[in-house]
Parts: sequence; structure tokens; C-alpha cells
Amino acid sequence: MERHSRILYSRLLGQVAPYWRIFGCSIVAMVVLALTEPAIAAILKPTLDGTFVDKNVDTLGTMALVLVGLFFLRGL
Repeated sequence: MERHSRILYSRLLGQVAPYWRIFGCSIVAMVVLALTEPAIAAILKPTLDGTFVDKNVDTLGTMALVLVGLFFLRGL
């Protein structure tokens, strides 16, 4: 079964070979998306704590810009 999987996988990579740049960019994009997913929750916690608990307005402005930058990165 393992040998069959390797043959199938190598055949699939042979089909992707002419498009290796696009394939590589898509792999990088998936990694960036996976890395930024938990960052959203990590940024929202100080934003909510800083504005509602500590009543610090500067935190809201800073974290809002960070969130916009993060979503811009994800959109690329």
C-alpha cells in the first residue's frame, strides 16, 4: 500500500512540476494563513482587556491598526 501511495504521489508531483512557482506560492500562503489564525485571538485579548478593563484608549487605536495589518497580510 505504501509503495502505491508513493507512485501516486510522485505522479501527482509530476503533473504539478510545470506550475512549481504557483504551487510554492500557494504553500507559503497556506503557512502564513495558518500562522496568522491564532494571532487574531492573541491580539483581540489585549484589545478587549485594555479598552474595557483598563480603560486605556491608546490600546484600542494601536491594536486596531495591528488587526488591520494582520488582515491585510492574510488578504495577500
